[in-house]
Amino acid sequence: MKKLIIMAALALSAFCVQAQERSIRLGAKVGANFSLFTQSVAPFDQKTGTRFEFFDRDVRISGMGGLTAEFLLPKGFSLGVEFLFSSRGMAYKEENNYAVVLNEEGENTATNRFTYNIDYLEIPVTINYNFNEPSSSLRLVGYIGIAPAMAIHSKTTLRYAEGLDGDGYRAANENANLNNVRLYNNNVLAGFQIGENSTKRLGGYLDLRGTRTLRPVFQGKSRSANIPNTNMLTFTLAIGIRI
Repeated sequence: MKKLIIMAALALSAFCVQAQERSIRLGAKVGANFSLFTQSVAPFDQKTGTRFEFFDRDVRISGMGGLTAEFLLPKGFSLGVEFLFSSRGMAYKEENNYAVVLNEEGENTATNRFTYNIDYLEIPVTINYNFNEPSSSLRLVGYIGIAPAMAIHSKTTLRYAEGLDGDGYRAANENANLNNVRLYNNNVLAGFQIGENSTKRLGGYLDLRGTRTLRPVFQGKSRSANIPNTNMLTFTLAIGIRI
């Protein structure tokens, strides 16, 4: 895993140095991740009779962004290499009837939210194919790839609704370490991009991607029986530029 990450980083550096000589498009992207675990882990694997009993499974929405390089190949193909910061995880939420947070319709939307937060450094490597002709002004690209990832930070947070109850009391938020997160993982990914097709000027694009870990998110011993079978699914919506 370490060798693969180092090789991908060196490849990205080489592309940047030789961009003028090898028809390489450099760029950047930023977007949102929508992620969740494939299994419930502690404290939600056996939540009946606990204070988490009325929490419901929910997607975690978080951010991602980084640098990209695309090595143009013949016949519509290209090789992509990215260096990304990607925040992922999982969330649970429950209604909070002791707080009042009203929406535009006057409904109380106060909720307590428990979140698993895992931050990764990722180096996706993709094979891309442009379905449109090179002369077309629209670039429609499908791609598949693999993304080595290293976890750099992990924790859990419990956030209570910000509205005050009738007594003016608000429960204190809680933070804790998220243990047993696998340090190195690998992801398989697929997606598509749609945007401007220009090799002589700045071009923007929209990127939609699905990602799944190839190894369980957690490792080692735990109170949760689901630990060995828990992977993570992530859908990413991003915007990018190519120079």
